[in-house]
Amino acid sequence: MLHLDFDFRIEPTRHVVVGWCDTECLNGLYLQGDDHIIFPLLVSDHPRRDLRSNDLRGFIAIFEVKAQSDLQRYEFRAEGEGSLFPIDDVAENFGLFVSKSVDETFWDFCLQVGCGEISIAGAALVSVMRPRIKSMIGNYAETQKMAGGMDLAVAAQASNVALLCGWTASDRANTSDHPLRRAGFALCENALVPLKMHWDCHLRPDLNTFGDRFSLTGSEGYVGTVHTNPDHGQIETLVVSARYRRGQFVLAREVEDVSFARMLVVVRQIEGQLSSPEFNADIREALRPNIKAIELNTDFTRTINDSRVTLVLEHDGQDSDIRDVLRHCHQEFGHGFDLIVINTSLSKATKRAIAAYQNEAAYTDMIVSCYAPDHPIDRWNIRGEIVVFARSSSIIQLAPFPDIKVLKLAKVSATVIVHDPILAIATKPNMAQLAKNLAARRMPMIAMINMSNLPAEPGHFAGLNSVDAQMRLLILSMWKAKRAQVTLATPAQFFDGMAGRQVDEEHGRKIFYDLLSLDSEAIAYAFAGVEYE
Repeated sequence: MLHLDFDFRIEPTRHVVVGWCDTECLNGLYLQGDDHIIFPLLVSDHPRRDLRSNDLRGFIAIFEVKAQSDLQRYEFRAEGEGSLFPIDDVAENFGLFVSKSVDETFWDFCLQVGCGEISIAGAALVSVMRPRIKSMIGNYAETQKMAGGMDLAVAAQASNVALLCGWTASDRANTSDHPLRRAGFALCENALVPLKMHWDCHLRPDLNTFGDRFSLTGSEGYVGTVHTNPDHGQIETLVVSARYRRGQFVLAREVEDVSFARMLVVVRQIEGQLSSPEFNADIREALRPNIKAIELNTDFTRTINDSRVTLVLEHDGQDSDIRDVLRHCHQEFGHGFDLIVINTSLSKATKRAIAAYQNEAAYTDMIVSCYAPDHPIDRWNIRGEIVVFARSSSIIQLAPFPDIKVLKLAKVSATVIVHDPILAIATKPNMAQLAKNLAARRMPMIAMINMSNLPAEPGHFAGLNSVDAQMRLLILSMWKAKRAQVTLATPAQFFDGMAGRQVDEEHGRKIFYDLLSLDSEAIAYAFAGVEYE
């Protein structure tokens, strides 16, 4: 006999029916309308301990219905069953299901969310599920036939990325104890987002102590990643659900907020223990920032009368050398300027060198600030519209600067000189190739930009880990819109400064280049196929 517990619609076209039956074999579930039948997209069955049986007698059936369907005209039934159940389609039914359904049914529902069969989006729906999900938080689960753990859950909130790793084990010698379905999702402020999971890929020799109970292969570890949209809000909890023939379990862990660089440290530690190189590539792809060309402001300031300039400096020399860099800029600009140093803080030596320049130039109106490399450039606090961005090594070696008068006369909105030693020796430089090179890698350059071209709404640079990458994204967007003038620098040689010096001290040089590589991959992907003149 068929029994109906809950039915509810959670999307405009998705209706869910939850219930149980007296026997394990249940076929032919459908919705009966006046003149037609709707068969389910998916029927998932699960054991129900409240029925005092390990048989798969509980079910969740998902139906695709028309967005404006009057579901109260439908009845739910099974083939060969005489029982008919009218469909309610009341919004409050979802809340009743979340609060009153037995654990096994709710866990199976979570499994369908992780598999992408059910979509939970919107703060209202998430707020209904959040208390029940939070109540499931636990890093370890074990039954007689299976066990699992979640060892790590970290999130780089500024980059909208999360990563987890853990393990599952079962008695694989017994075919009935193979995992039937496993999935995971991220609980965010405004959505439940499926994780991209890699199962049985992580070498875990530390699980040998389970060898007397489970059949181990040595690679029982799993890794999961998720790249959310900014609209999803903060990532709060990561959840993994596993279904076996005679049981299931759920693991949940609140994320630890870390920097993106710290997450790459974790990824590098995991990469050396993955059983196949393809997993490495998949994980790195999941971490790649999700960006696109910027839709520039159409109502920007074309004629700039204010001579205020902000120098944005990646100082890649010794701390005391910044004084000579500022002297050089003063000569090029012919007047004072404000200074932003790309770093999390300024050392005492750097502050002394900046103060020495101010005293020497008799310039007391200079505003000095610093921002972390991943701080969005559209959230800088600047005076005026003109920003000059460069590394110290570029300022010393790529003189003369671009002509600032070009910006003030509104001929273009950005003027940039770039050092590319191969293209520079060509009789007629290939500017399309220069654009591709600028997208694909970090290059020495000096860029003067009219920042009023930025769109009014912030958030276009989220996920990029360096100011250099953000500037390249902006320059290429302006070049694509024919608002940028880009030329090649003439020096045949260029001597790099101490790139990534601050990152090196905390995470190591390899992590610094990982950050640059992921940024460049994202920009190259965003501008693939764009034609430049």
